[in-house]
Amino acid sequence: MSLSTHQDLASILASVEDACAETQAVLIRGRFSGMDVSPVIKLEHVEMLSAIKAERPAAVFYSRNRFSADSFILSSLVANGWKEGLDERPGSRFPGPEQVREHFKGQIDALELRDDPHFEIEICYSRDGCVRTMEFAEQWAEDFYGEVADFIEAYIADAEIDNDEAELRAKAAMQSLIEEVAMDVGFRAIRGLPKRLIYLQKHYGTRIPAHSRGRLDRPAQHIELVDLHVSIVLKEASKLIASEEM
Repeated sequence: MSLSTHQDLASILASVEDACAETQAVLIRGRFSGMDVSPVIKLEHVEMLSAIKAERPAAVFYSRNRFSADSFILSSLVANGWKEGLDERPGSRFPGPEQVREHFKGQIDALELRDDPHFEIEICYSRDGCVRTMEFAEQWAEDFYGEVADFIEAYIADAEIDNDEAELRAKAAMQSLIEEVAMDVGFRAIRGLPKRLIYLQKHYGTRIPAHSRGRLDRPAQHIELVDLHVSIVLKEASKLIASEEM
């Protein structure tokens, strides 16, 4: 087979197939990962069997993983961006691990009573410095993990909607306060955001609602980080004053 300087994926694969046929090598489709550290070929069940029969490794290794609801829940939370402590923040969009576990308590109790507590098997062997590996998980475990992930994602979506609505309500409620601050003679007489911030915190601090998720903002360079809502009132009131002076 002649090799053209302009080849596509199909012709590359065809040339490999021809080379394998010529050398009587078995060509098995797999998925590669970890090539920057240690080469790994990830195979499906049938492909792994074919590889073992073709390469006849001296040893094949396996492990069985026990079902752990807490591990399932934790991995699903982490996949959605959760980190320890995030669920404890005011207005957090994340449920906590215990909250998720409580939601699935009935299913977890039943699954933990199964005769065989294992849910996954891993097979691997190494040849020529490259690991061949496959994983197989029970369908009930896949289903449970999917249900946990769906619950967490739905919870996050609902929390984000609630937080967005709360943010809109907070901004609307602060609009009259922004206008009041902009009319404050003492606030207007001050020049510069740093000094205005001190005045605002002293005279209006208790009236500005804290951000539900504790977000902070720096109103201007060289100013300390403050609650986002404090920053909004400071900047918006200052903008109103500036627009009147133009």
